[in-house]
Amino acid sequence: MTEQLEFLTCRRILVIFVIMSFLLQQMLRTNMSIAIVDMVITNHTNTTEPVRFPWTEYQKNNILGCIFWGYSLCSLVGGRLSEIYGSRIVLGSALLSAGLFTILTPLASYLNYYLLVATRVALGGGLGIIWPSVLPLAHSWIAPADSSKFMSHTLSSHLGTALVLASGGLLVDHLGWPSIFYVTGGVTLVWGLAWFYFVYDSPGQHPRMSQKEREEIKKTVGYEMVLTKTEDTPWTKILTSGPVWAIVSAQICLLFNVNTSVNHVPSYMDQVLHFNIKQNGLLSSLPYIGLYSLGVVAARVADKWRKSRTFSLISIRRIFSGLPFFLSMLLLTVESFWGYDPVVSIFVFTLWQTVTSIAIGGHIANVLDISPTYSATIYGMGVGCGSLISYLATGLVSYFTDKEQNFEQWRCIFWVLIGVNAIGFVVYLVFSSADVQNWDPQVDKAEMMQLKDKELTTCR
Repeated sequence: MTEQLEFLTCRRILVIFVIMSFLLQQMLRTNMSIAIVDMVITNHTNTTEPVRFPWTEYQKNNILGCIFWGYSLCSLVGGRLSEIYGSRIVLGSALLSAGLFTILTPLASYLNYYLLVATRVALGGGLGIIWPSVLPLAHSWIAPADSSKFMSHTLSSHLGTALVLASGGLLVDHLGWPSIFYVTGGVTLVWGLAWFYFVYDSPGQHPRMSQKEREEIKKTVGYEMVLTKTEDTPWTKILTSGPVWAIVSAQICLLFNVNTSVNHVPSYMDQVLHFNIKQNGLLSSLPYIGLYSLGVVAARVADKWRKSRTFSLISIRRIFSGLPFFLSMLLLTVESFWGYDPVVSIFVFTLWQTVTSIAIGGHIANVLDISPTYSATIYGMGVGCGSLISYLATGLVSYFTDKEQNFEQWRCIFWVLIGVNAIGFVVYLVFSSADVQNWDPQVDKAEMMQLKDKELTTCR
């Protein structure tokens, strides 16, 4: 029994809660993609929910896409709030609000279309806060040499997508479309309440941590997150920093890839190739399982290279950021020539979604390298700007496919995506850095930890 308790340490419990929180947040984001099919088509089940809504194609796309406005508006705010008040209160509150707005979605649908849009925007705000607010936890709980591995836990969001695709249809078929909102929202509310009991901003604040674990974390991490004040933020230096914009631009380009593949590729497969990839929920979920698995492997390799000093830290970050952009360009080039073949398209789109996860060992972890104190703010900038660009990408797809969806129109979209990946590739390679920036208030402590990290790896 004692061995079991020692295995289930406070730090491992934190990791479990981070994994489940990101899994749930993605389920809340994608549940509408499944429910909306039943909401606008006559319900043929034996449930008591025969209601359908007379939404136009524009309204349907707006319902699915307006969630990005919430992401764009709240990601930066959420990141900064987590640095001021701590991740425990900010991320936990975001989980509760997202769960509540999800449960209210059916009611908003019945009452008014614009009320539903407002609910979706509010939901996006809660979900957008979750992404950057996890960074301060990494700063206080995780050794710098394990930062990539910790950030890979955020990729569990893709397991949430896989779970919704595999099981969401069954919920809708047997219990009606509102059930998918009640189930996912209800589970998130329960998980959000549990978050406040089990998760704390730092080891020093945790009331149930053993002294042995506290000393071990203190030895490997070295310092805890210091909550900052609004007037302390060096906004000018952050906004004029090349390494910051290298990370932000890479995140924008990465999200452009991810959200285009998730939101628009199913339409291409259905209307251009006449292959409904959503006919088999399990088959549809496989790319997301592969994405998560590759991301976990990439993060472990990045941390292993860092500890063994196989490459310099900046080389590791550039390899793991540049590789997904380069592979995406290569795959999309293949698609632009032979994408009329369903077999080629399935192969390309599956690999395209999967390789984006390699970036977890690159610019996503790099944000903790350049500024431990303001990592949430910087990451929030990337998520917010990337979400806005992803919303605008919907307009780009509509521009090329407005009159007709065929391979020639989509070939133009593929070349735009190739250009976006090229921009992300070049900008990050030119402007990225792995050094703690001199405007970070903990620069001295961070540099000491980097030196200690080098000494430990040299001894190995």
